[in-house]
Amino acid sequence: MALLGFNLGVEVGQLAFIAAILMVWGCWRRLKLPWPEWAEPVSAYVIGSVASVWFVGRFLTVF
Repeated sequence: MALLGFNLGVEVGQLAFIAAILMVWGCWRRLKLPWPEWAEPVSAYVIGSVASVWFVGRFLTVF
């Protein structure tokens, strides 16, 4: 039961995070504010940087 409660709590937290992101995105779209030019590739660089750090960290623990 403890494991089930923990897993349900994690899932609820993830859904709450997604709901918050969708609300912010919806408000941004309603305001019709333009994205700065530099903001488009930022998400790709952030995702790639985090993935690289995780890869190197895990690679070094194996070897």
